[in-house]
Order: sequence, then C-alpha cells, then structure tokens
Amino acid sequence: FISSVWGQSDSLVGILGLISFLLLIKGNLALSMPILFLSLYFKPNWTIFIPFYLAILFLGKPKISKFITGLIVSILLFILMTRPFSDSNVFTYGWRLFQERYPIPIGAWRTSRKRRCTTGKASGTYKNV
Repeated sequence: FISSVWGQSDSLVGILGLISFLLLIKGNLALSMPILFLSLYFKPNWTIFIPFYLAILFLGKPKISKFITGLIVSILLFILMTRPFSDSNVFTYGWRLFQERYPIPIGAWRTSRKRRCTTGKASGTYKNV
C-alpha cells in the first residue's frame, strides 16, 4: 500500500478486483460485476483476469436475472461516472477514450518512428533500424 502515498491507485484497483472475484465465488453476481467494472474503469490492470472471471462465471451457472442486473448496474455506473467528462454522448466519448488510451500493444513496436539497436561494438554506437 506504499504506492498510494505516491498517488498510485494500484492497491485500490487490486482490492476491488479481489472483492469482485470473492463475490463471484460466493454467488453474488449482481454485485460482483459492477465492482469488477469499477476496477477496470479506474485502471485496466485486471483485464488479464477476465478469462478466469468468465470461466468461474459460466461454471457457476448463474441466473440470467443476476447477470442482467449486474450488467445494468455496470452500465449505469459507466454513465454516471463518464457523463461529467463527456461532451454529449457518453458511449461515443467512452469509445474514443478506449481507443486513445488503451491501444492494443501487439505490434505497437512496429509503429515507432525510430527504433534503435546496438551495433555490437564496445563503443556503444547505435544505428537506426
């Protein structure tokens, strides 16, 4: 929790992610989904665990009503938290933010303008690749 002193939100995101998984295992899907959404909305560190979340979700065979309730509450949270920052349409703004802030890192190194690598000399000179 020392990172919270420096303004990092990793501990908050981690706690929300853990609480979400615990609630999912206990069968409280209607509360688990919005808490996982909050965790991902603050910082998408827990995106790597989405396949595990979905596996636990579908292995537990949840009621469709709990799933829909969790989905509706998550969408309402998204609207309430995004509306103050959006111009008019929260979904368009959210999609634009998603595209700008969270690009797919696979192949992103190819888009770099200047990539450098060492030539293997002890002098430490570099060449453009």
